[in-house]
Amino acid sequence: MRPALLTPSTKNGGYVEEEEGEMRTLRMLPAVLLVLLMAACAGGRRGTGGETATVVVENNLVVPTSLSVFIVAETGTRTLIGTVPPGNAATLTFRSPAILGSYRLLARTAAGNDIVSNSFALSGGERIDWNLRSNVAVASR
Repeated sequence: MRPALLTPSTKNGGYVEEEEGEMRTLRMLPAVLLVLLMAACAGGRRGTGGETATVVVENNLVVPTSLSVFIVAETGTRTLIGTVPPGNAATLTFRSPAILGSYRLLARTAAGNDIVSNSFALSGGERIDWNLRSNVAVASR
């Protein structure tokens, strides 16, 4: 058996017996786990806030090229939503605190040329299908 550790007490001017280190750790464990759990839950919520729209891009251009795809709001704000390899289709996700208004898609080729889609209305939750060869973007729920 280990001797008790004594710590000066300001309450009564005497000494208070301190718990052994292992016992103190066990008593603090539930509080530490609770703090870690709360931090993990709060961290997970950050990525899911706001609204989304799914963008399916069919990169079927006659001259195969990689594309960087942006969504452009009517205000001119441009957001990169992903890349699409030559000759492939990709499903991309546009996330924003609020999706409401008129938008266009913009594909920038590896050579720096821009392809801009027709305008379409979004209110959040839509799917946009964009065929690059015909350059038609269609939004649907």
